[in-house]
Amino acid sequence: MRLSKMFLAFCLAITVYSCSKESETTPKPQPEPNPEPQLTGKIVFSKSFGDTVGVGIYDVDKDSLSIHNLVEPALNPYYVDPKLLFDKSGYFVTVQTGNNQFGLFYASADAKEKKAIQNTELFTVVSPSPDGKKLAIAHPDANGNYQLFQADISGLNKKQLTSFTRPIGKVNVANLCWSNDGTIFFMSNVDTPRANAYSINPATGHLKKIPNSTGKSMFFTSVSKDGKKILYYHSTGTGASEVFSMNVDGSGTRQLTNFGRLTGDAAWSPDGNYVVFSSDFESPKESGYDNLYIITSDGTPVRKITNNTSGYLWYADWK
Repeated sequence: MRLSKMFLAFCLAITVYSCSKESETTPKPQPEPNPEPQLTGKIVFSKSFGDTVGVGIYDVDKDSLSIHNLVEPALNPYYVDPKLLFDKSGYFVTVQTGNNQFGLFYASADAKEKKAIQNTELFTVVSPSPDGKKLAIAHPDANGNYQLFQADISGLNKKQLTSFTRPIGKVNVANLCWSNDGTIFFMSNVDTPRANAYSINPATGHLKKIPNSTGKSMFFTSVSKDGKKILYYHSTGTGASEVFSMNVDGSGTRQLTNFGRLTGDAAWSPDGNYVVFSSDFESPKESGYDNLYIITSDGTPVRKITNNTSGYLWYADWK
Protein backbone atom coordinates (compact mmCIF):
# COMPACT_ATOMS: atom_id res chain seq x y z
CA MET A 1 0.00 0.00 0.00
CA ARG A 2 2.82 2.33 0.93
CA LEU A 3 4.63 1.54 -2.35
CA SER A 4 1.41 2.20 -4.30
CA LYS A 5 1.08 5.65 -2.73
CA MET A 6 4.73 6.42 -3.42
CA PHE A 7 4.30 5.32 -7.02
CA LEU A 8 1.20 7.50 -7.44
CA ALA A 9 3.04 10.46 -5.95
CA PHE A 10 5.94 9.88 -8.32
CA CYS A 11 3.60 9.76 -11.32
CA LEU A 12 1.82 12.91 -10.19
CA ALA A 13 5.14 14.74 -9.86
CA ILE A 14 6.18 13.68 -13.34
CA THR A 15 2.82 14.87 -14.75
CA VAL A 16 3.01 18.25 -13.03
CA TYR A 17 6.61 18.71 -14.19
CA SER A 18 5.70 17.77 -17.77
CA CYS A 19 2.74 20.17 -17.83
CA SER A 20 4.82 23.00 -16.39
CA LYS A 21 7.56 22.43 -19.01
CA GLU A 22 4.95 22.32 -21.78
CA SER A 23 3.46 25.60 -20.60
CA GLU A 24 6.93 27.15 -20.65
CA THR A 25 7.85 25.96 -24.12
CA THR A 26 4.51 25.87 -25.99
CA PRO A 27 3.18 29.34 -26.90
CA LYS A 28 -0.46 30.01 -26.19
CA PRO A 29 -2.61 30.25 -29.30
CA GLN A 30 -3.27 33.87 -30.28
CA PRO A 31 -6.55 35.11 -31.73
CA GLU A 32 -6.53 35.53 -35.47
CA PRO A 33 -6.34 39.20 -36.54
CA ASN A 34 -9.37 40.53 -38.37
CA PRO A 35 -8.59 40.12 -42.09
CA GLU A 36 -8.70 43.13 -44.39
CA PRO A 37 -12.18 43.07 -45.93
CA GLN A 38 -12.16 42.00 -49.56
CA LEU A 39 -14.05 44.88 -51.09
CA THR A 40 -14.86 44.81 -54.79
CA GLY A 41 -16.52 46.89 -57.47
CA LYS A 42 -16.37 50.56 -58.40
CA ILE A 43 -17.60 53.70 -56.68
CA VAL A 44 -18.61 56.72 -58.74
CA PHE A 45 -19.34 60.19 -57.33
CA SER A 46 -19.69 63.83 -58.28
CA LYS A 47 -16.74 66.08 -57.47
CA SER A 48 -16.99 69.86 -57.06
CA PHE A 49 -13.95 71.96 -56.16
CA GLY A 50 -14.86 75.60 -56.70
CA ASP A 51 -14.95 76.14 -60.47
CA THR A 52 -13.50 72.68 -61.10
CA VAL A 53 -15.94 69.80 -61.39
CA GLY A 54 -15.71 66.19 -62.44
CA VAL A 55 -16.84 62.63 -61.87
CA GLY A 56 -14.67 60.51 -59.59
CA ILE A 57 -14.19 56.79 -60.13
CA TYR A 58 -12.77 54.77 -57.26
CA ASP A 59 -11.69 51.25 -58.24
CA VAL A 60 -12.22 49.39 -54.98
CA ASP A 61 -10.25 46.30 -56.02
CA LYS A 62 -7.16 48.34 -56.88
CA ASP A 63 -7.55 51.17 -54.34
CA SER A 64 -7.11 53.69 -57.16
CA LEU A 65 -8.92 56.95 -57.86
CA SER A 66 -9.35 58.92 -61.09
CA ILE A 67 -11.31 62.06 -61.98
CA HIS A 68 -13.07 62.55 -65.33
CA ASN A 69 -14.09 65.85 -66.90
CA LEU A 70 -16.84 65.36 -69.46
CA VAL A 71 -17.32 68.90 -70.81
CA GLU A 72 -15.15 71.97 -71.25
CA PRO A 73 -14.36 73.67 -67.91
CA ALA A 74 -15.30 77.02 -69.48
CA LEU A 75 -18.95 75.95 -69.29
CA ASN A 76 -18.65 75.80 -65.50
CA PRO A 77 -20.91 72.73 -65.39
CA TYR A 78 -22.50 71.12 -62.36
CA TYR A 79 -22.44 67.31 -62.37
CA VAL A 80 -25.42 65.60 -60.81
CA ASP A 81 -25.83 62.11 -59.34
CA PRO A 82 -23.70 59.81 -61.59
CA LYS A 83 -24.92 56.21 -61.77
CA LEU A 84 -22.88 53.19 -62.80
CA LEU A 85 -24.12 50.51 -65.15
CA PHE A 86 -24.61 47.26 -63.24
CA ASP A 87 -21.76 45.68 -65.20
CA LYS A 88 -19.49 48.61 -64.11
CA SER A 89 -18.42 49.28 -67.71
CA GLY A 90 -19.50 52.92 -67.61
CA TYR A 91 -21.84 55.46 -66.08
CA PHE A 92 -24.50 58.05 -66.89
CA VAL A 93 -24.59 61.52 -65.38
CA THR A 94 -26.61 64.69 -65.97
CA VAL A 95 -24.68 67.92 -66.37
CA GLN A 96 -26.17 71.32 -65.64
CA THR A 97 -24.56 73.83 -67.98
CA GLY A 98 -26.84 76.78 -67.27
CA ASN A 99 -30.08 77.87 -65.66
CA ASN A 100 -32.49 74.97 -66.25
CA GLN A 101 -30.18 73.62 -68.93
CA PHE A 102 -29.14 70.01 -68.52
CA GLY A 103 -27.38 67.49 -70.69
CA LEU A 104 -27.12 63.75 -70.27
CA PHE A 105 -23.68 62.19 -70.71
CA TYR A 106 -22.37 58.65 -70.89
CA ALA A 107 -18.73 57.78 -70.19
CA SER A 108 -16.90 54.47 -70.05
CA ALA A 109 -15.32 53.64 -66.70
CA ASP A 110 -11.86 54.36 -68.13
CA ALA A 111 -13.12 57.64 -69.69
CA LYS A 112 -11.87 56.59 -73.15
CA GLU A 113 -15.40 56.88 -74.48
CA LYS A 114 -17.48 60.00 -73.74
CA LYS A 115 -20.65 61.05 -75.46
CA ALA A 116 -23.63 63.33 -74.97
CA ILE A 117 -27.06 61.68 -75.17
CA GLN A 118 -29.52 63.64 -77.31
CA ASN A 119 -33.10 64.68 -76.50
CA THR A 120 -32.41 65.03 -72.80
CA GLU A 121 -33.71 68.50 -71.98
CA LEU A 122 -34.26 68.89 -68.22
CA PHE A 123 -33.27 65.33 -67.33
CA THR A 124 -32.08 66.15 -63.82
CA VAL A 125 -31.20 62.61 -62.71
CA VAL A 126 -31.01 59.24 -64.44
CA SER A 127 -30.27 55.65 -63.47
CA PRO A 128 -29.62 52.66 -65.80
CA SER A 129 -31.56 49.43 -65.30
CA PRO A 130 -29.89 46.15 -64.26
CA ASP A 131 -29.97 44.82 -67.84
CA GLY A 132 -28.48 48.05 -69.21
CA LYS A 133 -31.39 48.58 -71.63
CA LYS A 134 -33.45 51.25 -69.88
CA LEU A 135 -33.08 54.50 -67.97
CA ALA A 136 -35.11 55.78 -65.05
CA ILE A 137 -35.40 59.54 -65.51
CA ALA A 138 -36.66 62.50 -63.49
CA HIS A 139 -38.34 64.79 -66.01
CA PRO A 140 -40.95 67.58 -65.78
CA ASP A 141 -44.51 66.90 -66.90
CA ALA A 142 -46.75 69.44 -68.62
CA ASN A 143 -47.47 71.13 -65.28
CA GLY A 144 -43.82 71.48 -64.29
CA ASN A 145 -43.89 68.68 -61.72
CA TYR A 146 -40.84 66.43 -61.92
CA GLN A 147 -42.14 62.89 -62.39
CA LEU A 148 -40.52 59.50 -62.78
CA PHE A 149 -40.19 58.32 -66.39
CA GLN A 150 -38.72 55.25 -68.02
CA ALA A 151 -36.90 55.49 -71.35
CA ASP A 152 -34.66 53.35 -73.47
CA ILE A 153 -30.91 53.59 -72.95
CA SER A 154 -30.65 56.43 -75.49
CA GLY A 155 -33.08 58.59 -73.54
CA LEU A 156 -35.88 58.18 -76.10
CA ASN A 157 -39.34 56.57 -75.96
CA LYS A 158 -40.20 57.99 -72.56
CA LYS A 159 -43.01 56.43 -70.53
CA GLN A 160 -44.38 58.34 -67.53
CA LEU A 161 -44.57 56.18 -64.38
CA THR A 162 -45.83 58.66 -61.75
CA SER A 163 -48.42 61.46 -61.81
CA PHE A 164 -47.84 63.23 -58.51
CA THR A 165 -49.47 66.55 -57.62
CA ARG A 166 -49.28 68.86 -54.62
CA PRO A 167 -51.79 71.49 -53.47
CA ILE A 168 -48.97 74.02 -53.00
CA GLY A 169 -45.63 74.03 -54.80
CA LYS A 170 -44.14 71.63 -57.31
CA VAL A 171 -43.40 67.94 -57.01
CA ASN A 172 -39.80 66.83 -57.27
CA VAL A 173 -38.61 63.27 -57.94
CA ALA A 174 -34.93 62.54 -57.25
CA ASN A 175 -32.35 59.95 -56.16
CA LEU A 176 -33.27 57.15 -58.54
CA CYS A 177 -31.98 53.60 -57.96
CA TRP A 178 -32.86 50.16 -59.32
CA SER A 179 -32.81 46.90 -57.43
CA ASN A 180 -31.78 43.67 -59.15
CA ASP A 181 -35.38 42.66 -59.93
CA GLY A 182 -36.06 45.87 -61.91
CA THR A 183 -37.93 47.76 -59.19
CA ILE A 184 -37.17 51.50 -59.16
CA PHE A 185 -36.64 53.27 -55.85
CA PHE A 186 -36.73 57.05 -55.59
CA MET A 187 -37.39 60.03 -53.33
CA SER A 188 -40.20 62.56 -53.68
CA ASN A 189 -41.59 65.52 -51.75
CA VAL A 190 -45.15 64.75 -52.79
CA ASP A 191 -46.14 64.28 -49.12
CA THR A 192 -45.95 67.89 -47.98
CA PRO A 193 -43.83 68.97 -46.21
CA ARG A 194 -41.64 65.87 -45.95
CA ALA A 195 -39.60 64.00 -48.52
CA ASN A 196 -40.13 60.25 -48.46
CA ALA A 197 -38.86 57.13 -50.22
CA TYR A 198 -40.98 55.15 -52.70
CA SER A 199 -40.69 52.12 -54.93
CA ILE A 200 -42.46 51.30 -58.16
CA ASN A 201 -42.61 48.27 -60.41
CA PRO A 202 -42.44 49.63 -63.99
CA ALA A 203 -44.08 46.50 -65.41
CA THR A 204 -47.18 46.69 -63.20
CA GLY A 205 -47.19 50.33 -62.14
CA HIS A 206 -47.51 49.25 -58.51
CA LEU A 207 -46.38 52.21 -56.35
CA LYS A 208 -45.41 51.78 -52.69
CA LYS A 209 -44.43 54.33 -50.08
CA ILE A 210 -41.75 53.17 -47.66
CA PRO A 211 -42.98 53.79 -44.09
CA ASN A 212 -41.35 56.78 -42.40
CA SER A 213 -41.56 56.91 -38.61
CA THR A 214 -38.81 59.51 -38.18
CA GLY A 215 -41.11 62.53 -38.25
CA LYS A 216 -38.59 64.14 -40.62
CA SER A 217 -37.82 64.21 -44.31
CA MET A 218 -36.26 60.92 -45.35
CA PHE A 219 -33.57 61.71 -47.90
CA PHE A 220 -33.37 58.33 -49.61
CA THR A 221 -30.01 57.60 -51.24
CA SER A 222 -29.61 53.89 -52.08
CA VAL A 223 -31.32 50.51 -52.18
CA SER A 224 -29.53 47.22 -51.63
CA LYS A 225 -29.29 45.13 -54.79
CA ASP A 226 -31.72 42.56 -53.38
CA GLY A 227 -34.28 45.33 -52.82
CA LYS A 228 -34.65 44.57 -49.10
CA LYS A 229 -32.93 47.55 -47.45
CA ILE A 230 -32.51 51.24 -48.09
CA LEU A 231 -30.07 53.90 -46.95
CA TYR A 232 -31.20 57.40 -46.12
CA TYR A 233 -30.12 60.41 -44.10
CA HIS A 234 -31.94 63.10 -42.17
CA SER A 235 -31.16 66.05 -39.98
CA THR A 236 -30.18 65.23 -36.40
CA GLY A 237 -29.52 68.79 -35.21
CA THR A 238 -28.39 72.21 -36.28
CA GLY A 239 -26.05 71.78 -39.22
CA ALA A 240 -25.85 68.01 -38.77
CA SER A 241 -27.20 64.91 -40.52
CA GLU A 242 -26.51 61.19 -40.16
CA VAL A 243 -26.86 58.03 -42.26
CA PHE A 244 -29.43 55.36 -41.38
CA SER A 245 -30.49 52.02 -42.82
CA MET A 246 -33.95 50.49 -42.83
CA ASN A 247 -35.82 47.48 -44.17
CA VAL A 248 -38.19 48.42 -46.99
CA ASP A 249 -41.18 47.58 -44.78
CA GLY A 250 -40.10 50.30 -42.34
CA SER A 251 -38.65 47.96 -39.71
CA GLY A 252 -35.07 47.52 -38.55
CA THR A 253 -34.07 51.18 -38.47
CA ARG A 254 -30.38 51.55 -37.58
CA GLN A 255 -28.23 54.66 -37.25
CA LEU A 256 -24.89 53.99 -38.96
CA THR A 257 -23.01 57.26 -38.34
CA ASN A 258 -22.81 59.59 -35.38
CA PHE A 259 -20.46 62.48 -36.18
CA GLY A 260 -22.64 65.48 -35.45
CA ARG A 261 -21.69 66.94 -38.86
CA LEU A 262 -23.09 66.91 -42.40
CA THR A 263 -23.10 63.22 -43.37
CA GLY A 264 -25.09 61.58 -46.15
CA ASP A 265 -25.13 60.53 -49.83
CA ALA A 266 -24.60 56.88 -48.87
CA ALA A 267 -24.65 53.81 -51.11
CA TRP A 268 -24.63 50.05 -50.54
CA SER A 269 -21.81 47.82 -51.72
CA PRO A 270 -22.85 45.17 -54.28
CA ASP A 271 -22.99 42.48 -51.58
CA GLY A 272 -24.84 44.69 -49.09
CA ASN A 273 -22.18 44.24 -46.41
CA TYR A 274 -20.64 47.72 -46.66
CA VAL A 275 -21.69 51.33 -47.09
CA VAL A 276 -19.86 54.28 -48.65
CA PHE A 277 -20.87 57.79 -47.56
CA SER A 278 -19.80 61.42 -47.69
CA SER A 279 -19.06 63.49 -44.56
CA ASP A 280 -17.28 66.68 -43.52
CA PHE A 281 -16.59 65.46 -39.98
CA GLU A 282 -12.80 65.61 -40.42
CA SER A 283 -12.76 69.14 -41.84
CA PRO A 284 -12.78 72.40 -39.85
CA LYS A 285 -16.35 73.68 -39.78
CA GLU A 286 -15.40 76.90 -41.50
CA SER A 287 -13.74 74.98 -44.36
CA GLY A 288 -16.66 72.76 -45.29
CA TYR A 289 -14.90 70.14 -47.44
CA ASP A 290 -15.81 66.48 -47.19
CA ASN A 291 -14.49 63.00 -47.98
CA LEU A 292 -15.76 59.52 -48.75
CA TYR A 293 -15.60 56.72 -46.19
CA ILE A 294 -16.50 53.03 -46.10
CA ILE A 295 -18.12 51.36 -43.09
CA THR A 296 -19.68 47.95 -42.52
CA SER A 297 -23.45 47.62 -42.70
CA ASP A 298 -23.58 47.88 -38.89
CA GLY A 299 -21.51 51.09 -38.81
CA THR A 300 -18.03 49.74 -38.02
CA PRO A 301 -15.32 51.92 -39.67
CA VAL A 302 -13.37 50.31 -42.51
CA ARG A 303 -11.43 52.94 -44.44
CA LYS A 304 -11.28 56.47 -45.80
CA ILE A 305 -11.03 56.36 -49.60
CA THR A 306 -10.38 60.00 -50.57
CA ASN A 307 -7.99 62.68 -49.33
CA ASN A 308 -9.93 65.77 -50.25
CA THR A 309 -9.05 69.15 -48.70
CA SER A 310 -11.43 71.47 -50.54
CA GLY A 311 -14.83 71.30 -52.20
CA TYR A 312 -17.44 68.57 -52.13
CA LEU A 313 -17.77 64.90 -52.99
CA TRP A 314 -21.42 63.98 -53.54
CA TYR A 315 -23.83 61.32 -54.79
CA ALA A 316 -21.84 58.12 -54.36
CA ASP A 317 -22.95 55.00 -56.24
CA TRP A 318 -21.32 51.56 -55.74
CA LYS A 319 -21.64 48.60 -58.06
